[in-house]
Amino acid sequence: MMKILYLKKICLFFLFTGVLKHNLFSQISAIDSAKKVFYNRQQNETVNLNTSFFIADQYMEVEQYDSAQIWLSKIHEKVPAKNASLFNYFLITRQAEVYYYNDLQQLGLQESFKGLQMAQALNDSLLIADSYNFLGLFYMNLDSSKTAIPFYKNGLCFIKDPPYPKQYASLTKPHHLYGNMSEAFYKIGMFDSALSNSILSIQKATKINSGRGLAVGHKSAGDIFLALNKYDSALFHYQKSKEASMLSKDIDVELISNGGIAKAFYQLGDFVKSKSQLDEGFSILNKYPNINRYYSLLFIGSAIEIYRNANDNKALAKALEIKSKLESENLKNNNTQ
Repeated sequence: MMKILYLKKICLFFLFTGVLKHNLFSQISAIDSAKKVFYNRQQNETVNLNTSFFIADQYMEVEQYDSAQIWLSKIHEKVPAKNASLFNYFLITRQAEVYYYNDLQQLGLQESFKGLQMAQALNDSLLIADSYNFLGLFYMNLDSSKTAIPFYKNGLCFIKDPPYPKQYASLTKPHHLYGNMSEAFYKIGMFDSALSNSILSIQKATKINSGRGLAVGHKSAGDIFLALNKYDSALFHYQKSKEASMLSKDIDVELISNGGIAKAFYQLGDFVKSKSQLDEGFSILNKYPNINRYYSLLFIGSAIEIYRNANDNKALAKALEIKSKLESENLKNNNTQ
C-alpha cells in the first residue's frame, strides 16, 4: 500500500555538503564530478570510500538502484563490516535500502538485523529506533504485518523529535514509525488503529514540514477510508497526498496517489475522472522510466482492477502487458543480484 513509507534518503555528510536537488541533470553532473574524484589515483582510501558513498546516494536519489549497488559493493570490498561505527551503520542500512527497492526482502531483513546489532553495540538510541523501523518494514513486506507492529512500537520507545545532530544526516523520524504502524494495522484489518496512527503521522510530518511524510500520511488515510467504503473521505485524502507529493517532487508517491484517486472516483461512479487519473499515472511512468518497480506495480495493480471492473478490455490488455514487462525486469534483476 504505502511501501515508500519511509526508507530514508540519506545525503551523506562525509565528503560532500549541500541539499540534493530533484533535478536529474544536476545529479548526473554531480555523479560525473564525484567519479573524477574517485578515479584520481592521488586520492587516499578514505576519500574514495566517502566518494563511493556519495555516488551511491546520488544514484538512489534518481532511483537507479542497480548502479547504487555497484558503488556500495566497492565500499564492502574495503571496509570490515563487523566494526561498530557510524560509517558502517549507514553502509548496512544503505545496503538494506537497495534490497528494499529491488524487492529483495529476505536479504534486506538479514541486513537490518545486522544494523540493529551495530546500533546496540554503539548504544545509540536514534540508530536503534532507525533499525527497528527497517525491521518492521521488511517484516511487513514479507506479509508478516502482525510481526512488524512490535518493532515499530519498540522504535517509538527510542525515537525523539528532531532536530537531530548533523552527523546523523537523515534518520527515521516519529512520523515514519507512526505511518508504518498505520499500514501494518491496515493490513491486518484493524482500521481504527490504522487511522489513529495515520493521523498521528500526518501531525508529526506537519510539525517538521516534511512534504513526503505529509503525502504518504494522507495516502495512508485514503487507503483506510477506501476500505471503510467512505469514498468521499478517501478522495479527499488521496487528493491531499497528490498535492503534497507534487510540491515535494516525490513522483513515486504522486504515482500511487493517482491510483488512489482513480479508485475513489470509480467507486463514486465517475469512470471518466477515474480513467483520467490513470492516464496521468501512465504518463508519469513514461516520463520517469527509472521510478522504482515496486511502486510502479502498485499503481498498475490499481489500474488493472479498475479496467477489469469497467470491462475496458483494450486498456486492461495494455496494463497487463506493462505489468508483465515490469515483473520480468524484476525477476531478471533479482537473479542478477
